Amino acid sequence: MVSCLKVRSIKRGAHKGVLSAQDFVKLQSYLYHHIVNDSDHGILIALETGARIGEIAAITINDINFKNSTISISKSYSVAFQKVTETKNEQFHHTISITKDLKKVLQEHSDLFPLYNHYYNRQFSRRLNYILEKLDIPRIRFPNLRHSHASFLLYNDVSNRLRFKKAWP
Repeated sequence: MVSCLKVRSIKRGAHKGVLSAQDFVKLQSYLYHHIVNDSDHGILIALETGARIGEIAAITINDINFKNSTISISKSYSVAFQKVTETKNEQFHHTISITKDLKKVLQEHSDLFPLYNHYYNRQFSRRLNYILEKLDIPRIRFPNLRHSHASFLLYNDVSNRLRFKKAWP
């Protein structure tokens, strides 16, 4: 009998799928000082909010409340259909609190919204891989920024629910 096993990558860090707290801060600091294109903007939003790539691509300037320091997530950009669609379901509609640093970056780069005008499949992932390699941080996939965000909140004793204005049921 032949068994088919899924072979895991042996690349450095690929098995972790989450940035260490030290690497999180290293990437975060780099992005705040080196936003050179829309992909950097999208990576920073993912790192700071835990939003999915389609949700980030669909954010418009009207979804950002600069007065209350929040981003409203209620839609997603579908690469397959090349249009803005609903999120997976209504439970994924939420409002995320943002830091004053992220708010400042969003205000400075408000002309980039919506990011789907600049987005194509794997663009953000390629840029993330380039930055991680440059910073000598183990490689992760773009969706793992979401997990890294949650892990970093836990590491800093911040409840994930406190970051959301509308808590999940």
